[in-house]
Amino acid sequence: MKQRDEYFKTIVANENVVIEVIEELNMRKYFAKIFMPFDLVKIGLNYKLHQDPIIQKTESVNSKEHLLDSRIRSLVVYDSIKKVEISYGKKRLRLNDLKSLKLIETYYVPHDDRKMLSSCWSPNPLRQPLNLVRSYFGEKAALFYAWIDKDFKFGKLFDNELTIVFSFLVSIWSTILTEMWKRKSNELSYNWGTQDFEKEEITRPEWKPTKTRISLITGKTEDYYPEWLMNAKITFSLMIILLCVKIKVVFEKVAIVLISVTGIIVFRAWIRALSLKNGYNGYLSNFIASLFNLMSIILLSSVYARISLLLTKWENHKTDTQFEDSLILKLFLFDFINSYSSLFYIGYFKEAWGKAIFGNHEWNDTCTDSCLIDLMFQLVTLFIGNQFYNQFLNYFLP
Repeated sequence: MKQRDEYFKTIVANENVVIEVIEELNMRKYFAKIFMPFDLVKIGLNYKLHQDPIIQKTESVNSKEHLLDSRIRSLVVYDSIKKVEISYGKKRLRLNDLKSLKLIETYYVPHDDRKMLSSCWSPNPLRQPLNLVRSYFGEKAALFYAWIDKDFKFGKLFDNELTIVFSFLVSIWSTILTEMWKRKSNELSYNWGTQDFEKEEITRPEWKPTKTRISLITGKTEDYYPEWLMNAKITFSLMIILLCVKIKVVFEKVAIVLISVTGIIVFRAWIRALSLKNGYNGYLSNFIASLFNLMSIILLSSVYARISLLLTKWENHKTDTQFEDSLILKLFLFDFINSYSSLFYIGYFKEAWGKAIFGNHEWNDTCTDSCLIDLMFQLVTLFIGNQFYNQFLNYFLP
C-alpha cells in the first residue's frame, strides 16, 4: 500500500510457521483460560484429573486455533523477519541495520486489539482489563496500570478523617502496600511469562556492535560490543554528572545552573528591596522569587533531559532495559540538583551569604522572619506548581 511518498508492507505468518518458531524459541504455549467448576485443592489428589470431561476437551483442542495471543504472534513474526538478510551492495543487512541506515522508517504491530480494549475499558474505567492492556500496550504499561489499581484499592481503606489522628500507621501501610505489590507483580510476571524478560530481551536497533565472536551457547557468530568499553563510557558519563568537569557541554550546563541560581538570588533581593520601599509585605518577594525559580527549574529540566539522552545514546546500550536504567539514573541526578539546590541554599546558606549582594546593603537576601517560612514558600510553590505543570502535560498535550 502506498500513501504519498511512503510505502506500507504487511507481513503475516501462517499457523505452521508460528508453531515452529515457538518450539525453536522454547516459548511457553498459552491457551484460552478455562474456568474449573471445582477447586482441585479441596477435592484432594485422588481425583482422576485426566478422566474429567473438561480436561479431555482441553487436551483435544486444536492448538492452532487457541494458541497464543496477538502479542506473542507479533513477537514470533518479528523474531522471524529480523533474521532475514538482505543484499545491499556487498553487505548483508538485517532489519535493525535497515532501520539504522534509514532504508526503512519504522516497523510496528497492527492495532488489532484496540477495539476490544476500548469496549471493555471505556464503559467501566475503574475496572482494569490488565490482560487486554498488556496485549495492546505491553507489559510495562500493564504493570503501571496494575500498580495504580492496587494503590487505589489499598488506599481506600485509610483515606478518611482518621488518617490525621493515626498518621503513624502510614509507615506500616506503605510497607504492607509494597510487599503486596511485590506479590502482585510476581504473579503478573509469572502469568505473562516475563520473569526472564531481561535475558530474552531483543537488541535495540540503535545498538552498534564493533566486533564479532563465537557464542558459547549457540556456537554461532554473533555481534559483540566490548564490555570494558561499555563500562568505561558509563563511568565517564557518571563522572560528567557527578563532577561536572572535562566536557564543555556539561561545564556550560553547570554555568547555566549557577547563573540561574545567582539570578534568582539577585532577583529576590531586588524584589524585596522594592517591596519594602513601597510598603509591601516582604512575603511578596518570596512568592514572586519562588515562581521565578519554578519557571527556571521547568526550563532547565528539558535541557537536562536532552543532555541525559545524548549521553545515554553515546554509551551504546544493547537492550532497552539497560538504556532506560542508565537514562533514569542521569535524569534523577540532574533533576535532584536542579530542583533542590534552591532549597539547600535557603535552608543552610541564605542567612549567612545573603546579607549584602554586590556590596549593596539595600540588596540583601536574608530571611524575612525565619528561614523556615521562606523554605515553606519555596516548597509549596515547587510542589503545587510542579503538580499543575505535570497535570497540564498529561491532560492537554498528546
